[in-house]
Amino acid sequence: MAEKIILGKIVGVHGIRGLVKIKYFTETPEALTSYGPLTDKTGKTIFKVVPKGLNKGNILAEVNGITDRNQAELLIRQDLYVDGALLPEADEDEFYYRDLIGLTVKNPQGKLIGHIKDVCNFGAGDLLDIEFENGKTEFISFQREYVVSIDLDTKEIVVELPIMLEETAEERKFHEDRDE
Repeated sequence: MAEKIILGKIVGVHGIRGLVKIKYFTETPEALTSYGPLTDKTGKTIFKVVPKGLNKGNILAEVNGITDRNQAELLIRQDLYVDGALLPEADEDEFYYRDLIGLTVKNPQGKLIGHIKDVCNFGAGDLLDIEFENGKTEFISFQREYVVSIDLDTKEIVVELPIMLEETAEERKFHEDRDE
């Protein structure tokens, strides 16, 4: 079975005629329905989504077979997936979250720092969730200021940690070494 990629999530309802609010994880709202049929994670349930507009950063949409508010409420928290093979190749200097998760993280001097545990966006920009070698995790902003290079072939990302995180990492290492 092909890898399923989440493109959106039904987060609420609108009105009495069954419109749903969809939080989209695509670059533009229009892209949500442009890569092929949207399904549940198993791919067994297909959702025919017809966008009707935007509301507070969410897509308002009709979903096949949903004609009233009660039916629409049953879909709240439903993730919407697409077959990953249908997504276009990322442009140069663009990456899918799925391609970054698991990459080995090194500093510019080549020292192993940890790996990318997750990539998140809480509204103010993409964040790399780095799990350090000691098991601790920290977020860093996914910006050129911190990300020196990404090599998907070698599965490595080079980051310049903010000074505060460098000090924190060194202090943790000091305390761990001292406690042993």
